[in-house]
Amino acid sequence: MKLTNGANFSPTEVQHVFAVLSQRLCLDPVLSGTDAVKLADRSVAHHMRLLLGLSDNGALFYTHSPSEPMLTLGASSLLYDTKKQLPDSLKTLSVDLCHAGIVEKGIMGELAARTLLLVARDFTVTMKDQNRDLLKPVLLLHFLD
Repeated sequence: MKLTNGANFSPTEVQHVFAVLSQRLCLDPVLSGTDAVKLADRSVAHHMRLLLGLSDNGALFYTHSPSEPMLTLGASSLLYDTKKQLPDSLKTLSVDLCHAGIVEKGIMGELAARTLLLVARDFTVTMKDQNRDLLKPVLLLHFLD
């Protein structure tokens, strides 16, 4: 509820996807552009993002997603709730956030690499009562398989 501001999670809603994937992938908005500033502003006001500082002219502000295990578990629960949540969320991330220049992709595919490794790790964990047990470590050989 904290990540989606009390609404049901929608994998096509940019604000929801940014809030949820920020917990899992450490997303940062690009510091310029009106769309990025609006996204960061709304994320601080409604989606558990922290305001770290302002630029001298007040046009830009720096934000960060808090590192809270409960928010991360909640985010993963939302992403894996149904089979369509994760693919649709990644499509929204790719098209509406990365290609639009709102989210920093990193140098040489850094965001893609983090995404690939994290999703592979998530699918390696054992299932417990229809949920992924993300708190349990996984063996490297299982991860590589």
